[in-house]
Amino acid sequence: MDAAFAALGEYLARRDDWPAPQWVRDPALEAMPWWFVTALKGLHPRALVESPLSFRKRGIFITRGALQRA
Repeated sequence: MDAAFAALGEYLARRDDWPAPQWVRDPALEAMPWWFVTALKGLHPRALVESPLSFRKRGIFITRGALQRA
């Protein structure tokens, strides 16, 4: 969950053009094993492609619309 918050923090900082908090750069904030937010395995390939970079590099995979619903 910490990795997801770091990914979200970095994503929002880039989107809104403000500096990301220092703690989001912690390399330990990575999901191991990878975490697909949806349990629907049919959406996993889509999540691999659509996840923003800040999520992918932490091993967290979401679909494009996930951040619009949050």
